[in-house]
Amino acid sequence: MDASRIGITTGPVLHDGLPADLVDRRYVDAVAGAGGVPVLLPVLDPDAVERALAGVDGLLLTGGDDVESGWYRDDATVGVPSGRDAFELELVRVAVERRRPILGICRGHQVLNVALGGTLVPNRRTLDELDLRDPEAPHRFQRNVHIASGSLLAAVVGATDVTITGVDHQAVGYTGAGLQVVATSVDGHVVGVEGLGDLRALGIEWHPERLLDQSGHAALFEWLVREASSAPSGSVSAVAPGAGTSSTVSATSG
Repeated sequence: MDASRIGITTGPVLHDGLPADLVDRRYVDAVAGAGGVPVLLPVLDPDAVERALAGVDGLLLTGGDDVESGWYRDDATVGVPSGRDAFELELVRVAVERRRPILGICRGHQVLNVALGGTLVPNRRTLDELDLRDPEAPHRFQRNVHIASGSLLAAVVGATDVTITGVDHQAVGYTGAGLQVVATSVDGHVVGVEGLGDLRALGIEWHPERLLDQSGHAALFEWLVREASSAPSGSVSAVAPGAGTSSTVSATSG
């Protein structure tokens, strides 16, 4: 059997004044280490999503900048629409329709939720605890996380209580259609969601690609590669942009 091809999202940057697409090498190494074939997906027009997904068996949504609030709040406006946001939101919708497995990490966790009609909230409490004069402080910040017993996420990482590092400006608020909250941090924020029924998706707020030397984190990439190699069962309804939420678990922002 051929190795699963995992599409990995990238972020647009300028390199020496020229446009480029950037991805942390640790995502690539994590997918390759799990037995998959990494396939980098540059930011394209949303109309190109069908073609972009034609050559991949699973989707890895990587970290990056905040999702623009205009995508999930009726009272917000998008000043300059993010091309990355638009492309990745459509990636999720088409991947769900095609029943491709999805692993969303940090920003990718938020993109997964917003694409399925969910919302995000500010992560003020955690940010207030950091000394933002230290650029490395967010990466050293530790939080304890509880994962629901019996959930797919707990089964994959092999634990119900883990310690994670990192902090984000946003967190999942109301969950998108077909998603349920399965992990929360001690400050009350949602840090893990997973698909209901035949929706093959995991979303986590932390960065497992930075913690591969710790138990359970590499298993998330192994899950994605394994799911991508198996035939999906059942069917998943298409989700239109701005669809209402089916699971309304909210997180407090403190």
